Amino acid sequence: MLPIRDINPTRITPVITFALIGACCFVWFFFQNHDTEQEEVEFLFRRAAISCEITTGSPLTIEEINGQFCSAEAAAQPVFPQKNPWVSVVVSMFLHGSLAHLLFNMWSLWIFGNNVEEAFGTLGYIVLYLVGGGVATMAFVFMNPDATVPLVGASGAIA
Repeated sequence: MLPIRDINPTRITPVITFALIGACCFVWFFFQNHDTEQEEVEFLFRRAAISCEITTGSPLTIEEINGQFCSAEAAAQPVFPQKNPWVSVVVSMFLHGSLAHLLFNMWSLWIFGNNVEEAFGTLGYIVLYLVGGGVATMAFVFMNPDATVPLVGASGAIA
């Protein structure tokens, strides 16, 4: 069942919730590349968190991307050598795989974020959001350490 609203009134203006929704929408509409499927895939490989990169500490090679396998050996040159796998964990929290993915996440954040922001305060809410997203990403990495597909979305942070 899809939630329509909550019945918990708040006494604050949820500034951080609005900022997170705005940031995710801004990234989707003005930063993520949706021109062609190839450009979108390249964008996600260049910026999103990928389990293999986090477990090995280095960006993927063309062999890892094409073969969909993770290799601890750094025999080949990375496709995106400037990519920092640890920064990509935070960046992934603002990327989405589709417009429906974005809308569902932002709808959930709109309904429940104001209550969490009021309960935890501004700084606590930001920390909770980022730590929650990081823990969700690391849980995926733990369960799928050799995955070579981009991991995107704010779902873990919002949950």
